[in-house]
Amino acid sequence: MAIQGAVVYDSVAADAMNLETTTVDAAKDPLEQRISFTTGLFAWPALQDTITDSHLVARDRLGRTIAFLARIFHDRLLPNADQIYALGIDEGSAVVVDPDGTATLLNGRDGHGAYLVRTDTPPRLVPGRPLHYTVEIAHIARNGERFDLLYKQSPERWYTITVDGTRPPYYDEDPYKQ
Repeated sequence: MAIQGAVVYDSVAADAMNLETTTVDAAKDPLEQRISFTTGLFAWPALQDTITDSHLVARDRLGRTIAFLARIFHDRLLPNADQIYALGIDEGSAVVVDPDGTATLLNGRDGHGAYLVRTDTPPRLVPGRPLHYTVEIAHIARNGERFDLLYKQSPERWYTITVDGTRPPYYDEDPYKQ
């Protein structure tokens, strides 16, 4: 899953520094050098204009994922995209996708589901400055629940979350309780 999006967090720069990129790091400075991406590995229609991230809840990666969206917009890694998406999936969960783009959530024991994130707002990023960025999220949580990954449509309501890198817990509300 980690490499199937249109943009892939490749961790090449972080690995060279022997560092991991966490929500704390990415929210404090989304332009830091350890964040690096690769584009063009796959061209799956359902993941066009999308980055994927795994272990979302277990490793509190939602803030990192949102920082990646801001960085992708800022760096113009998807120059033809008016809206950029992320698909985050937690451990114990999987999303299988039919050829028509219909996705089905499969939850194992303790699976927290999938998070579809979207933004159409270019960020205001300044080197060395914390992230302050608002996105919309749909949490797909029920085992067997289906959603349209091709057109990024969810039966769940979309809600907003703001990441504020100036202070923990970095979110304006608990994003995992929705």
